[in-house]
Order: sequence, then structure tokens, then C-alpha cells
Amino acid sequence: MCGRYRRTTQEEELARLYHIPIPKQTDLPISYNVAPSQKVLTIVSTRKHSSARSMHCSGEAGRGKTLPV
Repeated sequence: MCGRYRRTTQEEELARLYHIPIPKQTDLPISYNVAPSQKVLTIVSTRKHSSARSMHCSGEAGRGKTLPV
């Protein structure tokens, strides 16, 4: 079964919580039912740096070490 995600937090709040700049994304609206084929706002974190980017929601967060927000 495919996992589903939701994003209910505004970009400004995510930037404040994670202390990172959020790129302007006009094509990534708030969604209560993100499908695997849709792009999602994703926070990617390494030991040195964190950033936000647009990625396709594939449902395989454990493999890529990223989780959609």
C-alpha cells in the first residue's frame, strides 16, 4: 500500500522552525492528501547543512534519508 503525506504548515513557519530559507514555490500548495506523483517541499539535512527543495513524493523516505514536510 502506498503511503500518503499531508502538508499543513506554511513556508514561513517551516523556515522559522528549521532555521533555513525556503525557496518560493508557487506550485507547492498546502495539501491534505499528497499523492506519490506530486512534488512536495522537502527538508534535506546533512551534518553540515540543511536546505529545502522541491522533490517528488515517492514514499521511499527511508532510502534517501529525506522526509517530506
